Amino acid sequence: MENKLIDKKVDIYACLRCAFCYDFSKIGQYRMCPAFAGKDYESYTARGKMNLARALVDGVIDYDADIAKRVFACTECGACEVNCLKYLNLLDVFRTMKTDLARLGFVPEGLKQADQSIIEHGNIYDKPQSERFNWLKDKSRLDAESDTLLYIGCTPAYLRRQIARSTVTALEKLNIDFTLTSKETCCGHPFLAAGEVDKARQTAERTVAEFEQMGVKKIIFDCSGCLKMFQKDYPELLGKDLPFEVKHVSQVLSGHLKRDSASIKKLSMKVTYHDPCTLGRHLGIYEEPRQVINDIPGVELVEMDRNRKDSYCCGAGCLVKMHDNDLALKTGVERLQEAENSGAEAVVSACPACQTNMLEAARKSGTKLKILDITELVCQVL
Repeated sequence: MENKLIDKKVDIYACLRCAFCYDFSKIGQYRMCPAFAGKDYESYTARGKMNLARALVDGVIDYDADIAKRVFACTECGACEVNCLKYLNLLDVFRTMKTDLARLGFVPEGLKQADQSIIEHGNIYDKPQSERFNWLKDKSRLDAESDTLLYIGCTPAYLRRQIARSTVTALEKLNIDFTLTSKETCCGHPFLAAGEVDKARQTAERTVAEFEQMGVKKIIFDCSGCLKMFQKDYPELLGKDLPFEVKHVSQVLSGHLKRDSASIKKLSMKVTYHDPCTLGRHLGIYEEPRQVINDIPGVELVEMDRNRKDSYCCGAGCLVKMHDNDLALKTGVERLQEAENSGAEAVVSACPACQTNMLEAARKSGTKLKILDITELVCQVL
């Protein structure tokens, strides 16, 4: 049996089994791995999965459904990797395990359905492509002339449409030029989450060629997962740099509010910011969203104990919510409890998947916290 995990032997053998990937002991008694916190078995932790990887490489065990449960429970939040004593490429090992599992047919049903939906409809929600821009009242920017493209993403387009509307409104009110394209389809991240690397690569090739032909020079994202796919995964999949600049909307908005301060309304609210794993640990974007929040008059930003590189995952990463909603919600409830402990009235994030999971976790826990995307917060004061 072909086993791509063999290529990762150096990192697998280098793991010290030290358990630095377990807990944030330096900032208090906090677990850092959502899968471990949700399942309570060491085999769900980074160290546990590295032990499984070693056994697989050494031929002691073979891939099976039980291993698949543990590997696909990983939200790829990256907390284990940034705390690894040996700075190992842990996520690279886990993604390779997913690739092997996908080849053998051990993909969770929820991920299979999402991927099939992309193939048939261009999105993960089994919705028609014709409905992708139903939320957009004024269609004048759709397929308009501009070298700056606003890429909406599946979740804002079909599920969290207020984020899509708020992003468009914020950019327009701050006189930032952009276009939207009716050719937009899924970025391909769900293929990577399912270990279907070839399908993700095909998506990257088609999307980049399409946008290059359109003359796009810059792309703005309201979805941190889509941004991560373009900024980090596409270059790795294609083996080359992208021919355009990519930015998260918070990076674009950062500074604009201060320059337009005369037209910004005051908003008395205490908020805490939840760092999306894709935007924070994966891309290192921590300060721009906080700058946007701090530029709003009257808004007080308070931090949760776990923030920036030590932030706790919302629980929805890598589409875990689509095949293990209980794990996602358990993680989300814990994160909201931490937000309540900060004394905030609202949790602000910059990721549609984070907002989706935290909204459901809020209903489950009964918290009174408001769950806002950063674009929704900005639109309240423009």
